[in-house]
Amino acid sequence: MFEFLRKGATSIFAKIFLAVIIIVFVFWGIGTFTGDRSQVVAEISGEKITAKEFREYYNYQLYQLKLAFGEGSQEIAKDPKFKEEVLFDLIRKRLLRKYAESLGLSVSEKEVEMYLAQIPAFQDRGAFNPAKYQTLLREVGVTPKFFEELLKQDLLEQKLSSLLNSALFTTKKEAEDFAKFYFQTLHFKLAELPYSSCAKELKPTDSDLENFFLTRRDLYTEEEKVKLVYHFLPFEGQTEVSEKEIKDYYEKNLTRFKEPFKVKLREIFIEGTDQSAFTKAQSLRAEIKDLKDFAKHRSISQWYDENSLPPELRNLIKSAKPGLILGPLKVEGGYLIVGVEEISPERLLKLEEVKSRIISELKQEKIKANVIAKANELYTKVVKEDGLTNLSQKEGLKLMETPYMTRKELLNLIQDPQTLDKVFKEKKGAYLPPVQTPKGVFLIEIKDKKERRNLEFSEVKEKVKEDYLKEKGKALCEDKAKSLIALAKKGEDFVKTAQAKGFKILESTVKRKDFDPQIGLRKDLKLGIIEEPRVLEDRTQVLYLERVVNPANLKPEEISLAKEALISLKKEVIQRALFKDLQDKKSIKIYPLFKQL
Repeated sequence: MFEFLRKGATSIFAKIFLAVIIIVFVFWGIGTFTGDRSQVVAEISGEKITAKEFREYYNYQLYQLKLAFGEGSQEIAKDPKFKEEVLFDLIRKRLLRKYAESLGLSVSEKEVEMYLAQIPAFQDRGAFNPAKYQTLLREVGVTPKFFEELLKQDLLEQKLSSLLNSALFTTKKEAEDFAKFYFQTLHFKLAELPYSSCAKELKPTDSDLENFFLTRRDLYTEEEKVKLVYHFLPFEGQTEVSEKEIKDYYEKNLTRFKEPFKVKLREIFIEGTDQSAFTKAQSLRAEIKDLKDFAKHRSISQWYDENSLPPELRNLIKSAKPGLILGPLKVEGGYLIVGVEEISPERLLKLEEVKSRIISELKQEKIKANVIAKANELYTKVVKEDGLTNLSQKEGLKLMETPYMTRKELLNLIQDPQTLDKVFKEKKGAYLPPVQTPKGVFLIEIKDKKERRNLEFSEVKEKVKEDYLKEKGKALCEDKAKSLIALAKKGEDFVKTAQAKGFKILESTVKRKDFDPQIGLRKDLKLGIIEEPRVLEDRTQVLYLERVVNPANLKPEEISLAKEALISLKKEVIQRALFKDLQDKKSIKIYPLFKQL
């Protein structure tokens, strides 16, 4: 469910870290508040992660989640594990940063600026647009300072990963031997038990539930809430622009009206970076005599601008002519053969071509300026009358009122994390300067506040019961799984014993490469009972390995795939040693505030 957190250049780091960090948390447990830690969610050897830092990183990962899963992201975000993995990833980044810096690695401000300027989401017609950058970050719910620190961290991790992996290699024979193992087929009998079925066996008394509640009281809280009255001025209205304004705007913004270099290409991608992939790419290239031959390989024409081309290809294409065939070129993940069909050089768009766009932008600018001026004028009156409510009563200004809202709920309305912090710091009756959002300007007054409080058992009894059954049901299922394993090891019939304990029996056939690597890639995996149960999100499983079938014939591309997997495993060994070292040297504490966020 949360694999998106493990994608990209640091995927191995993330995976190993999550395994290691669980051990660390078990050792340290949940911390307690002392001193000035009321806004601290975690601590790494004295270095604090504040609630503000966590919220910004949470907002960023939530935005990534929405991009990846759309509407389905809402359900994923509700799972407490999502919030936990966000914190784990933030802690991981802190550990890696310290380690990288101890090796003398660093990232300059110039590197961050160059990296930032190349992100397409912040560009307008091929050039970095500061306004677009600021607007998108507000929508995400993070500040530029935070985002640029995040980019700096990513660049630092890339350097660290490159350093650690620079000496890795594998021989042809080693790859072939591993491929025979990697593509073996495993045949399992599988006993499965859902936690919900174990929960049905539990009959907790009120005393059981109350004791459970008392040992976890910090989890049952009502968040701090505010109720606002506000007046909203949307960026709407009517205005006109003159021909002179249009011409002046065009001349002052010529760089924005450049149409970037574009090229129409046909391409064939050959996956793999070893010699067999290169040989295959050379063979394909020999078959391609002209652009028509690309169609035999189902290659379709597509336009690209220069910023979307891989760096390895960009300069070659800019100096090419239509009809040229390039390749094979080594790019990330494989080899590329490219045919150049058409080229559209960079050019300055004429005023007539962009006039309607300029009119629209100028009108929006004027409307926005008028609305902001009106908001400032109203705010002057608010100050004079000592409150938005007072001004409303005097002049009949229409105000809207919110219900009591938490930080998360209010962020959907205001869309500005910094203003959100101000709202929750201010007292009842306070009013804020105009708050600008992408859609308009808010004038805000705090009508009432509710401080965060611990809930009483009577208020959350049903929720406590739900949590009790979930936790104890899981523990009961795990105990049954361990009991089944112990009996099977003594020679009792696996299927009959499992069924007697309420397990459902299934059969599973899977290749080693496609199964849980903690089991599938174990070299010491033997026929018979697997001695550790699989603990999944909603069920536990006990596995009985019946047989292992070797692959008949291995294809070159399968050996290539196995070689890449073997290199990845070697990376894991190096990085597992790294995190073991970090674990030994660092103490990590998680504070109760984290559960309340």
